[in-house]
Amino acid sequence: MSLNDFLPSAHVFNHVIVRLRIAEATYWLDPTLPSQAGALQQVAIPHAGWALPLTTETEALEALPVAVPVELVHCEDRIVLGPKANSPAHIERRIDFSFWAADNVRHRIANDGTAKLAAQLLQELLGTWPRAVETKPTSFEEDSRTNQLTVRCTYDIPQLWSLARDRRRWAMSLVDTVTNKELAKLQVPRRHNAIVLGRPRSVRWRATVEMPRRWWGKGWEQVLDAPGLRFTSHLKMTGREVAIERELIVGAWSIAADQTDVYLGVVTKASQNVTQLFARVEFGRIVCPNNPWRRLLASRWRRAALLAIIFMIYLIAINIR
Repeated sequence: MSLNDFLPSAHVFNHVIVRLRIAEATYWLDPTLPSQAGALQQVAIPHAGWALPLTTETEALEALPVAVPVELVHCEDRIVLGPKANSPAHIERRIDFSFWAADNVRHRIANDGTAKLAAQLLQELLGTWPRAVETKPTSFEEDSRTNQLTVRCTYDIPQLWSLARDRRRWAMSLVDTVTNKELAKLQVPRRHNAIVLGRPRSVRWRATVEMPRRWWGKGWEQVLDAPGLRFTSHLKMTGREVAIERELIVGAWSIAADQTDVYLGVVTKASQNVTQLFARVEFGRIVCPNNPWRRLLASRWRRAALLAIIFMIYLIAINIR
């Protein structure tokens, strides 16, 4: 039910915002927020639905503009691996915060300083890789016009690979700590009221791993789509690069109660935020377990046949000479 369908009541309105009109444009601002940057076009709409302008000419509620999803957080990890299982790995992380996420980070920096925020980011990384060390001071770049705040971090990890459970392969874990935080788990799975999703937004995490040599694999592409909610995940392998990307798009302020099962499906998928990559060690080097040449030589008879073919080619070459 929309707010304009309710009977008039003082209990419906519990917040005051500002309507700003410049020429033909109208902007809605929330002066109670601690800090807001960017042009007026970048300021996020504070509330959904309707407002009651306190003017003499007001005769009805005024509809606020329809909010569209904006990219709120975009995290890019680039990981460069060494040739061996015990080789150190180098990680470069870039996080772009925009709109109210940039405002929140700016507020944290104003209260606690950049050193504490950098320490918190490192602590989050240590949850995945306990031996990670910061190799360069975390840098902060700000574009006040577009209200974007960029954080750059650089880390080294002494050893990224660990022996897998099957004791035959080695594994490394990639953890998405961005998309799994956006949606709350429901305490009561069955609902009669709509599920509030918050402001329309999108968050994205991408990790690109540079392997020491060519990597093979089929990868995947998964899409969960619902009215007002979309989650995508895909893994691609191209040459020496393995790239995984996950994105959550919240397209509406709420989702209907009869879509609870879909909501729970997206929450479950987003919470499965660990991706494992596997490798084999041959002569001390990390190699792809899906190497087609390795599969070709996996059988004793295949090896014998390949040697026979090579020998025949050698004999033919001698006869031609």
